[in-house]
Amino acid sequence: MREVEFSIYHQDCWGPKTSEKIPEVKISLNNNIAVLPVIQDKKNSHIFSAAWDFICNDRKELDEAVRHVKGLASTVRFEPIERFGNRFTTFLAIKTDSSPVIERLLERGCRVSESLEILDGVEQWKVAIGEDQNLRSLVSELSKEGPIKINRIGPEASKTGETTLTDKQMAALQTAVEGGYYNWPRSQSIEDLACKLALSKPAFLAHLRKAEARVIPAILKQFAPPTLRSVIPSR
Repeated sequence: MREVEFSIYHQDCWGPKTSEKIPEVKISLNNNIAVLPVIQDKKNSHIFSAAWDFICNDRKELDEAVRHVKGLASTVRFEPIERFGNRFTTFLAIKTDSSPVIERLLERGCRVSESLEILDGVEQWKVAIGEDQNLRSLVSELSKEGPIKINRIGPEASKTGETTLTDKQMAALQTAVEGGYYNWPRSQSIEDLACKLALSKPAFLAHLRKAEARVIPAILKQFAPPTLRSVIPSR
C-alpha cells in the first residue's frame, strides 16, 4: 500500500467555506465516536452524515462557526454531542449536490488513514491506496471537485503506535458497551455480562480493565487540552 497526502479546495462545500469565513477554526471528521459516516442518495443529491469536531482557542469564534454551520440551508440535521474545552463535537447531516470526496475515495478502494481536517479553507487528506491503483486517474477524478495538490507519496506509515486490543479484551469491552455497563444506572451487572461470554466475574473484569487501560488513555490523548496530554500515559 502507498500513502498519499493531498489537499483539496472542495468548491461549494460547507467545510472549506466555513473555514474560509472563520479561519481560526479547525474542522475535522471525528472517528472516535460511534457514528460512522453515511452517504445517502436523495434525488440527484447526497446527504453526508457524520460526527464532526470544531476546534478553536477563541470561544467566540468557535461559537460563531457552530452557529454558521447550524444555520446553513444545506444542514439537514445538527445534533450537539459534547463540548470539552476548546472543542465542540456535533452530529451533522449535510445535503450536497456533488459526491463527497470520501465517497469517491471509497469507490476506488482507498482507505482513509487519518481523520479529514479542514483548515484555512482547504481539506487535508491522508489515504492509503493499493500499489496497482492509478494515482493519476484518482487525482483527475478528485480534481472535478476543486484544485488539488499532492503533498506526499510514500510507503504506508507504520501503525505500531496504535491502540490495539486482544480478541478477549475487545469482546469484553464490546459486551460491556452493548450491555449498558457504562449507562447510569447500569443496565446489567458484571455477572450478567460475564455470563454472556461464559467467563467468571474476575476473568471478565480482568479483560475489561485491560481494555479500558488501553482505550481510555488514547481517548484522552485525542480530547484532553494540550496542557494535560503530556501527563497521560502511553499504552
